[in-house]
Amino acid sequence: MLMVMRTAVPSLLLAALISSPQLAVGNPEPGKPSGPASRPSNKMTDAHLDGVLRRLDPKVEIQKNVRRLVVEGIALVVVTDAAADRMRIMSPIGPTAELKAEDYARLLQANFDAVLDARYAIAQGLVWSAFIHPLSPLTDEQLASAIAQVVVAASTYGTTFTSGALIFGGGDTQRLHRELFERIRKRGQTDI
Repeated sequence: MLMVMRTAVPSLLLAALISSPQLAVGNPEPGKPSGPASRPSNKMTDAHLDGVLRRLDPKVEIQKNVRRLVVEGIALVVVTDAAADRMRIMSPIGPTAELKAEDYARLLQANFDAVLDARYAIAQGLVWSAFIHPLSPLTDEQLASAIAQVVVAASTYGTTFTSGALIFGGGDTQRLHRELFERIRKRGQTDI
């Protein structure tokens, strides 16, 4: 299994995100604000999102529409595209080169029933924990929940594969957790 990347976000990916014409919704002109400083009509804006992130990590690095921060020891990247009204929160977990077929299957099972709003994803040779959502309707509570789910999903990769929220019934994760519990319980019993 992979080890979670705890404090660094691959610089190659950041360079691609910052320089991408589709995602680089930064300042069109240096020195001019890139978006509204307020939060009109309770819509999430880049400026408001930045304020929330600063409360979570005062050392958050903001470069155009890409933010890097560390929450509970887990490295996060938050990318916004105001023109498309989209945002994503991502945490790198590790290289895909180490994955086996059963690892891919487990990721898909967890995506179905255990990570809920967060997801496991694969991009640029890495496994990621990710949350993708429209930007403007996002509330502070949803943003905080999304960050928590991405952090927990990254932290539990290789073990319980969960976002820390509820497990949706009808999937495989409850059965897998029950089987694990039974294995541990049986090993803990003594022969009399």
